[in-house]
Amino acid sequence: MKPSAKSGVNARDFWVGADVAPASRFDGLTALSWSKGSRWRKICGWKPQPRKAVRSFSAMPFTYELRAQAFKRLPRLAAWCVMAPARLRPPRMKFEHFALNVPDARAMSRWYVEHLGFVVVRRREDVPYTHFLADDSGRVVVELYSNPAAAIPDYAAGHPLVMHIALFSPDAGAVAHRLERAGAKPFSDEKLSDGSRLVFLRDPWGVPLQLCQRAQPFPGF
Repeated sequence: MKPSAKSGVNARDFWVGADVAPASRFDGLTALSWSKGSRWRKICGWKPQPRKAVRSFSAMPFTYELRAQAFKRLPRLAAWCVMAPARLRPPRMKFEHFALNVPDARAMSRWYVEHLGFVVVRRREDVPYTHFLADDSGRVVVELYSNPAAAIPDYAAGHPLVMHIALFSPDAGAVAHRLERAGAKPFSDEKLSDGSRLVFLRDPWGVPLQLCQRAQPFPGF
């Protein structure tokens, strides 16, 4: 059955009734699904029509009217194609905080505020004495608490490469000497081939700290 005034079937009914439009009728826009709920049909703005009996794809003329409507809506299709990768990606996450169970959260928080310039953004005065400490950007936060519900790791026995808190410093050597006078213990001092310098220390509770003096700092520093 061909679309005509006598049959009562128009060309749009044929397109909606088809699952996949033949390449020869699509002028290069091939393999686009026209099944129920297809993205392409929603983007083009065609509303579902009553399905008609379709016997052959060859009886589906792509009229000039339909071709004009399709190309008129191509900007919407192009915009969707550009945004499609972002829609398929999982949402980007933001760093909220990094937590450590430490022997004395209150004393350790005071040391970090006094010698590292951190700021207490939230705290609890009762057990487990939770302190949230933010750097000067206000976005990167370290949580310190002394919670007896979990074992406190022996930070002094672990290698700094297992876990450490890294801090940006334009002069790692000078900051390292200042922290050593405040009770920190030196561990290593490494100079990289690109001119960067990485200094490892331990705070008075054994937690590893790294001072990063990079030849090419990360964006935002």
